[in-house]
Amino acid sequence: MADSKPKLVAVDSAHDAGASHGVPQKRRRWTDLGAALWLAVVILVVAVMIIAAQMSRLDRLSAQVGTLETELDAAQGALRGYESRFGEIRESVGDLRAQLGELEGLVEQPPAPAPTR
Repeated sequence: MADSKPKLVAVDSAHDAGASHGVPQKRRRWTDLGAALWLAVVILVVAVMIIAAQMSRLDRLSAQVGTLETELDAAQGALRGYESRFGEIRESVGDLRAQLGELEGLVEQPPAPAPTR
């Protein structure tokens, strides 16, 4: 049997450093890729969580908007009722002023002569 032991060769730093570290370089590339992939997954999960929180907040705010719109419609209906009632009151006040003017006119007229018998 010939020499079955691997031959060791001395290599200086300028001599093809990539060939002597081929496997570790590939592992490092896969490790870097794995770390980048995990980082991307973490960022994606955080983004999905933020979107879910925003959607929940949007649902709550939409419900509040619906409630406020209902309250606004009720308040506007009440205002229309008040405006209608105030219109009626203004008309009544105008009628009373007219009647008061007629009464003042009667008071200022000289008395009619008394009927003679």
